[in-house]
Amino acid sequence: MVEEQRIRLVVIDDDLDICEVLRVVATHHPSIEWIGSALSPEEAVPMCRASRPDAILLDHHFMSAEPAEPSAPDGPRRPIRGLSGLEAVEYLRAVAPDAVIAVHTGAAGLGASVMHSGADLYLRKGVDPNTTLDEVAEHIRQRRG
Repeated sequence: MVEEQRIRLVVIDDDLDICEVLRVVATHHPSIEWIGSALSPEEAVPMCRASRPDAILLDHHFMSAEPAEPSAPDGPRRPIRGLSGLEAVEYLRAVAPDAVIAVHTGAAGLGASVMHSGADLYLRKGVDPNTTLDEVAEHIRQRRG
């Protein structure tokens, strides 16, 4: 029997708890090899370039993607707006062209927008993390034939 090739996974989410839960579940999942996590798409680009993941699980909403705050007389503002998950798809595709990009979100009704962004999968948060990783693994198995 030929051993199935494990799926190299990168998670991009600004919620540390979600990253940690997915890390724990992935390390026990029979088909997943945990590569790492990043808190923003910008932070993930070098990791994806270096590791060439098979799958990227990408949050839809990042706090850094909110509009910059107006200047305040007594303090700094965020100088640059970061990428949203949907905006990040094309950048991640450029550095990891063969990776399955799954947008993982708690927001409902984004399926068409996610698919229009060039992502491969639209997955909802709030389900069992094993189910999420199973869906990613199944998509890659189908792609590999």
